[in-house]
Amino acid sequence: MHFSRNTSILAFFLRSLQPWTFPASILSVLLGTCLAWKHDRKFNLLNTFLTVCVILFTHAGGNFVNSFHEVRSRKIVASCLTRSRALELNASWALWSYFLAMLAFIFLALLSEAEFWLEFILFSVGSLVSLLHGGKLNNTVIGEILACSVFGPFSVFFTYLEQVGSSDGHLSNPSIIWYSLPFMFFTEAILHRSMA
Repeated sequence: MHFSRNTSILAFFLRSLQPWTFPASILSVLLGTCLAWKHDRKFNLLNTFLTVCVILFTHAGGNFVNSFHEVRSRKIVASCLTRSRALELNASWALWSYFLAMLAFIFLALLSEAEFWLEFILFSVGSLVSLLHGGKLNNTVIGEILACSVFGPFSVFFTYLEQVGSSDGHLSNPSIIWYSLPFMFFTEAILHRSMA
């Protein structure tokens, strides 16, 4: 009986986490890292690891918020878990995800040479959009546009900034947006696939 319940919670965790949406974030980090290496010859392994943590934990937080709202609106059923327990678990996992993202960001800000104000703006906007898209703006046009911009140009630019250490790198901001356009469409495809 104990094993069955743990298996059920693990299955519900994976359903709430929606790890199949993570390629949208991972590929954006890889692109930002490649652009920093190609155009500025800069690569920092520790900054890359912390950037991945910041972006993935923020993404996971948004997914847990989304699952919280889906359980609350009865769009998903939590198998043998009670509805109140499922809501409690999703809320707890979302809080932990955002806390870990903030912790990784603090370490990244201490180690990075990038301007803190710019890092902070990008992190704050990314976290806010993740929270809003997971909740009130989920399955809306504005929510999808915001999600695609965060898990596209914002993630690429944030990663590039953390590698290069300055917004005055060899690559201009419009160029970064241009390079990240395919990832915006890729993110849109993932969003529609997860809703199907």
